[in-house]
Amino acid sequence: MGVLRRLSKLPFVFDPVIGSKLEDLVIPKPPFRPEIGETYSFLAIGTRKLFDIKTDETRRKTRRFLREELFKTTNSPESIEFKKRAFQITSQLFNSEKGKDTNVSFLSNVISIEECMYGNLHFGIDHHYGIALPFFRKFAKDVHKSSFLNKLKNGNSVCCLIDTGYEHTLAIEVDGETWTLNGSINCSEIASVADLFMLTISNEAENPKTLLIDSRIGGLSIDSISKNSFQLNFKGVQLTEENVLHLDQELLSQFTAVANLLQSTASQARSELAFDLIRSSIRNRKVLEDDVKKILADAKTEICVNRLYVDNCLSNHLERKISPILAAMCRLRTYEVEKNVLKRIPEYLLNPHYKSYVDNFINSDKLRAAITNRIEDDA
Repeated sequence: MGVLRRLSKLPFVFDPVIGSKLEDLVIPKPPFRPEIGETYSFLAIGTRKLFDIKTDETRRKTRRFLREELFKTTNSPESIEFKKRAFQITSQLFNSEKGKDTNVSFLSNVISIEECMYGNLHFGIDHHYGIALPFFRKFAKDVHKSSFLNKLKNGNSVCCLIDTGYEHTLAIEVDGETWTLNGSINCSEIASVADLFMLTISNEAENPKTLLIDSRIGGLSIDSISKNSFQLNFKGVQLTEENVLHLDQELLSQFTAVANLLQSTASQARSELAFDLIRSSIRNRKVLEDDVKKILADAKTEICVNRLYVDNCLSNHLERKISPILAAMCRLRTYEVEKNVLKRIPEYLLNPHYKSYVDNFINSDKLRAAITNRIEDDA
């Protein structure tokens, strides 16, 4: 019942800024929340369909493309070439639908994120670079467009959006038209292969500025903290007006909302695959007693309800732009679910000598087998 009490607090998806009058508010129907007694059938749920038949066909094409281009043409998941190829593939997918509106591109990116998360958990994937492209196309200086835009479109370069919500010690000094950056910020593994960095930073005297930074610029270095975590170091990195993207507050808010929604999608995909692998491990050890079934059912309830919540947020964004506050709520909620699946469930269900889910499954043959079976079953 504790799970249901927590789920009952899940916010409905509506934007309070749509209209100033009560009758102007558009409130979607609340998502379906299944009872625990109904969730045993959820244990057999596989890869879901996304929105409708047309987009599900796009999903199947995406899955086949990833399988043929990545699984069959790369051998070492730990190599830099493998990682960069994976980022480039998803970048190509994002830009493959030329002439379509922004919503179609957004939906295509959602699909590629999920499929890449389902198939490439050997390393941390940060999908921010995809959403940087439409803003980059509109607001970058000509000098940056000529240097990077065509390469990004063709998948020959990787753009990393740095989330300043991570722990950092970045400081900016302004001297006329020159900005000097000092300090460091934690980032994900995509930074190790990125050609271009994009981050928003401010100091007390300046409004937030979104900066584009070439990875080859002097004073910029990257240190590895752990297997999937890196630190970006700035030592006297000097930037000029040419490095600044001039985004007004509304555009910056929209940028943040899209980033949070895509992060939510990737986090939800990780939760779903993690649950599948944990359940498979338990079945192989033949320990499906009633108490274990209840723990699994509680977890699957939370994952399924959060899937409906994420889908509702994505649909709202496609119909009318979702507010950054609601997108942030979706991200936080999804991260909480992922944390519960990856950390709390193994404490109850896995053998005591298993220190963590990641150490025992991410780099194992079981993961590769689970990925292959999932793709083949849904192709």
